[in-house]
Parts: sequence; C-alpha cells; structure tokens
Amino acid sequence: MHEGPWLVTVSSQVGVPLVRKRHLAVTAALIVFSGSLSSAPAFAAQAPAAPTNLATTPTPQTASGAQQPCGTGIAYAGSMNIGGVDQAALSATLNSGGDTAGNLSAAFTVVDKTTGTTLAPIDSAGQVGSGASVTVYLPVTDGHSYSWTVAATDGTNWSSSAGPCDFITDTTAPLNPTVTSADFPISGGGLESGEPGSFTLTSSDPAPATGTASGLRGYSYVFDSGVIGVGTPVIAPNDNGSLVISDQSFTWGSHTLYAQAVDNAGNVSATVEYSFYVPQNPELSPKLSLSAAGAVTVDADGSGSTGLWPIAKCSFDFGDQSAATVTTGSACTATHEYAKDGTYPVTLTITDQYGNQKSVIKDFATPGLSRGTLFHEILLPTTVTGWASPAGSTGIAQAANTALPDGSSQLVAVTSSGELEHNIRFANGSWQGWRTLSQPGVTVTDAGIAGMPNGSSQIIEVTSAGVLKHDIRNANGSWQTTGWGSPAGSTGIAQASITAMPNGSSQIVAVTTSGMLKYNIRSANGSWQGWVTLSQPGVMITHASIAGMPNGSSQIIEVTSAGVLKHDIRNANGSWQTTGWGSPAGSTGIVQATITAMSNGSSQIVATRSSGIVAFTIRSASGGWPSAGWGQLANTVKVDAAANVSIAGMPNGTSQVIEVSAI
Repeated sequence: MHEGPWLVTVSSQVGVPLVRKRHLAVTAALIVFSGSLSSAPAFAAQAPAAPTNLATTPTPQTASGAQQPCGTGIAYAGSMNIGGVDQAALSATLNSGGDTAGNLSAAFTVVDKTTGTTLAPIDSAGQVGSGASVTVYLPVTDGHSYSWTVAATDGTNWSSSAGPCDFITDTTAPLNPTVTSADFPISGGGLESGEPGSFTLTSSDPAPATGTASGLRGYSYVFDSGVIGVGTPVIAPNDNGSLVISDQSFTWGSHTLYAQAVDNAGNVSATVEYSFYVPQNPELSPKLSLSAAGAVTVDADGSGSTGLWPIAKCSFDFGDQSAATVTTGSACTATHEYAKDGTYPVTLTITDQYGNQKSVIKDFATPGLSRGTLFHEILLPTTVTGWASPAGSTGIAQAANTALPDGSSQLVAVTSSGELEHNIRFANGSWQGWRTLSQPGVTVTDAGIAGMPNGSSQIIEVTSAGVLKHDIRNANGSWQTTGWGSPAGSTGIAQASITAMPNGSSQIVAVTTSGMLKYNIRSANGSWQGWVTLSQPGVMITHASIAGMPNGSSQIIEVTSAGVLKHDIRNANGSWQTTGWGSPAGSTGIVQATITAMSNGSSQIVATRSSGIVAFTIRSASGGWPSAGWGQLANTVKVDAAANVSIAGMPNGTSQVIEVSAI
C-alpha cells in the first residue's frame, strides 16, 4: 500500500462533518506513519491559526442600538429570507499556520440555546487561501437564541475554535403603528391653523411561538415629506410603549404623518400614513413675547399676532393694576415699568377690524437688582445714554454728584455701614473706582459734593450725631492738610447740600432734625458767614438742595413734610426774590429732589416721588417752567429713600444723573 492514494483520499473530503474530518485526518496520519517513518515530517506542518473577524449577518444589535457582530452579550438579529427560509449568515476569516498559504476550509458549530441542541456542523464550501473569508448560512427559528464557534482545517490539522458569537433571532417586524390624535382627527373638526396639538403612536413587537421577541426600540416619523430615510431618528417610546408627538402646529390645508415602528433587531414595520386636514383659523391668534428692559421694566411685543382680518388694536394689561397700554394699527408693542420687583401676569388682547377679540396671558418676573446699587446716566439734549452701574457700586445708602471744569464728574456715596466713599468719572467716560475716605469711629448718614471753578471739590457730610463736617479735595488729588472741619453751629443737622459759586465761594443749605431750613456761605478765602435760618413758620422741611448759577445767584429747592416741592432764588447781591417760595405745577408726592445749574442759565431738577418713580423738570433761564410739568426718566430703578437721586450739570450742556436702587 502506498502513501499517495491515502493522501488524495483524505484531502478530497471537503464538506464532510467535523467529526468525520477529524477521523479521516487521524487515520491518514496513522497510515502514513505505518508506511514510512521517514515521511513523518511531511505531516508536521503547523496547524492553521484560529479564524478571525467572526460576524453574524444581519448584524445583531443591543437594546441600545449598538452593533455586535460577534459577542456574548444580549443582541438581536433579523434574518435574510433565502428560498423561503429565514437564515442568518455566519462568516469568518481563515488564516494559515504561517508556513504555507494553505488550502483552508472551516466548520461552524452551532448551538440552539433555546432548545439546548447542538446542530450538525456546517462546513464551508471549497477551499480558500489564507486571509480569505468564508460564509455559511444557518436556518433560524424566530425567537431562538444561538451561539456559534468556528474552526479552520487545512485537510490535515485543525485550528483552535474561535467564538462564541451569540445572538437572538427576531425575524418578525413590529406591528404597524396605530396613529391617534384628538387634536387633528382624520374626520376633521380639530385644531385650526397655528394651534399646537399632539399625536400618539402605538405599536408592539409580537412574541414568537417559542423564544423571545427583541422588543420595541421606538418610532420614526416625518410630516408631509413621505420619506423616512436612513438618517431619520428612532424616538424611544414611553414606558407604556407609545410615543406622544407634542407641540405640532400646521398651516391651513391637508397634511400627512408618516410613521414606522422599529424593534431592537432592526426590523421595521410598514409605513403608516395618517392624513388630516387643518382648517383656516378664523379667530385671532395673539402672540406675546416679554423681555426685560431694566431691573423692573418689561418690553412687551405682540407684533407676531395674526388673524384672518387685519388687527386694529392691541391692549396690554401689565398685571399691576395700572391702566392698560393700548396701541392702534400695525404697532403692537409697549414698555412698562413696575413700581416694585415681582412676578406679574401680562395680558395681551388683540382686536381685529370687525371687533373680534382674543387674549393671551404670560407671566413676567422682573430681574430685580440688589438694594443699594448705584446707577449712572447722561441726559443729552434729545435722548439718554442708558443706565449703567460703575464697578463696585453696591451696598450704597445715599449718593451725590457734581461737575468739574475739565468735564469730569465726582461722586460721594454713603455706604449702608456708614462709611464715606469717593469716585471720579473722567471726561473720557472711564471711572477711577470707589475709594473709602477713612474716618475711624465716625458713622456718616448723608453727604454732598461741589465742583469748584479751580478744579478742587468741596465735600460735606452729616454724621450720625447730627454734626455737619467739611473737607476739600485739591485739584491735584490731594486733600487739605487740616482735614475735616465743622463750621460753627453745625449741629442738629439731618441732611445738607453744597454748591459751588462762580466767585470761588460755596453755599450750603441744611435741614435740621426739627425740620427747619438753614443757609451758610463759605467764602473763597475759607471763612464762614455762619448759619442763617430761612424762616417758614408752620412748614416742616424734610429735604433740600442748592445750585449756584452762572450769574452768581443760587436756586434752592426744598421738600416739605406734605410731599410738596418748593423753589426760591437768592440773588447775587444776597437778596431773595420778592415772590418768595413757589411751587412748579405737579410738584406733589415728592420725597427727595436735587437741583443743578446749567451753563446756559437754566436749571434742572430730578426728584423721587413717593411711588419710587424718578421725575424730571427744567426751569428755563427766563424763569419759565414746562407747561406739561414733570416728566419721568425712562427705565429708572425704584428709589424710595431720601437723597437717592442726584444730578450734575456738565460744562458741555449735558447733565449726569445718579440713582440708588431701593429694591
């Protein structure tokens, strides 16, 4: 007996079961060995390497949607229907042992884990070279769990097995989704154009006769296009397996919702079409947007409102019991400032040209701000710059400002802890920053400042003991060497104001703790006139301010305990105007006010009303007051404490206003 025929016989057994191949390989080896010992090395070739790149097709997917071509985790695979049979493709790359290209084939061993049965090995067809892939097809049963391994042979030796690869077969697509919508029913009569509504999708993944279903992954849907593509997202269902598509609005006309259900194996149901009709909305559709325009100010915009007929009127109720703001025509916007911080229901009511009305309500929460924040603004001839807060301007109880000849302004502020601070706004708009004027053991309750013609500034303060004190900051930034001094008789003071005069002197008015108004002059040489009481029998004063005019006169304002603002003039020769105290129209409900002189001979006043509104008026150089009386500074914060608003007339004809928030 010769070796050759035996070798041919063994190598030709491609496709026989694994057990038989192994048996034949062993028999051939034994026969060769018994025929000739010298030929044994011919069968000592290295065994093939274990197969690689194992994969199941269709690719199994985990419940999260991740692909798992081969692994032991739970993953579901669909199937391919070949010749009327559901099958899965099993593939692997075969690799030689390294010393030969090899004529390789493989045997796939499959276990049906659902039945506990090891299936007959599935052999690959033919022989392939090293690095080539082989594929076999496994008939599968819906819902069954499978595990497979694969080994390669060169006809003589076998590799070690690779795997296992586990998967659960799901050959059944989920049920076609059911679409329902009470908002947009197929029969009609639902919501109209522009009104948002919802749809509900319902489906399930049927369980097979044996084994388990992969379960419902979710739904894919589109409106009107009709194409659910590869990139269309799959939306996970709710706990009950349904999906609610909410907040959907449509234009007038016919629309269609296209929907599919997808299971965890990647099986997709048929596309369901849900067609519905959206009628034209004959009613008005108010659209209201709210945005903050300040700490307690809201901008309301209803310009997006629509209707079948043109909108003739918009009415804004801001929810604070104030009168509604009404606009007509195409304009449908309004700005409102609240008296205090809070949350308010804002109602927009639109009316079309035939009198049809519809309303919408939205809540607005004022951004608010910290109590004691200082804000600054510049009043131009026809407009304002808007309010801004210099860095560190918090924790302030009272403040005052003044103009300097170089176009800068200086501020003093009393903190809530009773310290005095100083700041400069330079002519270029930059700020020095707040600096504390240290006075150990002194608690300050009120302060004022006056910018002098020589570039210095004079500061007064009132201490908690009711003492008025005075100091000077020189033009070079140093302070007078004598420090704080107190004019004779400066006791029992509650509040005071100082102003610069063109001749280098300064004048002060002070309100006593008993409600009287006093007046004093500091001459240019530093001497004091002494305090003079401005007698007003029966009148109690709560606040006062003074402004030195370009012609050498001074104008004084006071606020009485009844909330009335009054005005008087001290002439340059020291006499007082013959008409005495007068009151501009509308000067009631005021708790505090400040006056400043302008370069053109006019004067400007800002005042805090009891409502917290900051009011503004101008006295012309000829002595006239506006016929309209007081106006309101736009977007001011609310101030309700005395001396929380101040004004300074600048050399260029503008004025700078500061205010301290009380909310």
